[in-house]
Amino acid sequence: MIYALEGTVSEKGDGFFVLGVSGVFFKVGTDAVTLDSVASTGRVRKVYCVALFRDGEPIDLFGFFDRDRLDLFSLLRGVSGVGSRTALHVLGMGDTVKVRGVIAEGAVDAFTGVSGVGAKTAERIVLDLKGKIAAVGSEKVVEQVRVDRDVEQALVGLGYERREVREVLGALGKTPKTFEDRVKKALKEISR
Repeated sequence: MIYALEGTVSEKGDGFFVLGVSGVFFKVGTDAVTLDSVASTGRVRKVYCVALFRDGEPIDLFGFFDRDRLDLFSLLRGVSGVGSRTALHVLGMGDTVKVRGVIAEGAVDAFTGVSGVGAKTAERIVLDLKGKIAAVGSEKVVEQVRVDRDVEQALVGLGYERREVREVLGALGKTPKTFEDRVKKALKEISR
C-alpha cells in the first residue's frame, strides 16, 4: 500500500495534479482546496496517498498535502453512498476544521451547493460521522459556513463566477463576520 510520495509537481489539471517521483509520474486525484494550494509546478511536495482498486478499472490514486485531509477523505468514503468524487467535493468546502465543524454540529444545510451531495446524502454523512468527529468551536465554524454560503449565493446571483467568489471568501479569513460586511468586502476584492 502506498502511504506517501515525495516528488515534484509537474502539472495540474481539473481535479488532479501530476507528481514526478524518480522518473515515474503519478496522476493524483485531489480536492479543490489541495489543488488551489499547488501554486506552481516544479516544487517538491510530500503527498499522503490512498490507492483505490476496483475490478476491471484502472487504479485510482488520491492524495493530499496533509494527513488530516487524507483521514477525513477516508472517513467520508466510508459513508454509504459517498464515493471518491463526492468525498472530494465535500473536502472542497474548505479546510478540514471547517468540514469537521459542519459535521460535528450536524449542519446538514451547510452541504447545500456541494456537487453530488443532496439532502439524503448530507444527512447520512452527518449521521454516520458525527460521533467520529470532534471539532472544538464548531458552532462558530458552522455559522461562518452559513454566512459564506449566503454571500456566495448573493454574489453568484449578481453574475460573479462561483469559483472567483469562493477564492475571495477564502482569502477574507474569519473577519468580517456579518453577511453585510462580508458582501461589501468581497465586492471590494472582486472589483480589484
